[in-house]
Amino acid sequence: MQMYCVKFRHHKEKTIDTGEVLCVASTNEMACEIVSLWLELPKSSTSLEAARVKPGIYQVLRGEIPKDMPANGTFPRTQRELDRLLEPDRERYSVQVSAFVWAHSEDNAIKKLAKAALAEVDGSGKKPHAKAIGMLQILCDRHDLSPRSPAIEKNANYTHLRIFAGGDARSG
Repeated sequence: MQMYCVKFRHHKEKTIDTGEVLCVASTNEMACEIVSLWLELPKSSTSLEAARVKPGIYQVLRGEIPKDMPANGTFPRTQRELDRLLEPDRERYSVQVSAFVWAHSEDNAIKKLAKAALAEVDGSGKKPHAKAIGMLQILCDRHDLSPRSPAIEKNANYTHLRIFAGGDARSG
């Protein structure tokens, strides 16, 4: 038995159903037959192409878990679960990014800001939107573990200018 990648194309009335399937079979023809039966594709309007996949073994998930870490007798099912088990304790941060962005739409502005912030943090020196981004500021502060902010913080004076209609920025 070998692993095969079978590409198929099924012509319907208004659309073309296309895709790739991995299966285990003894020959190319048998792999095509398995896929057409499994997906219920008619032979008259479907073209199938099978290619052997080498090597026939792939690593899906791997990592080392310390023995002193409780695993509850279960294996991690995904790479995300494994990463969560292995990653060190994380700290909570508050990140604020602001800039003046020249763009055609809100979505475009957000994309440009995100790319500029990533380029700034990476320190690659490559500024993807240097002309579209002005006065980029990135502020990052570490927070305590409490999920709610204390009442004193909620009632505190603003540390920077906020412009609200009839708010703190109103001149006397």
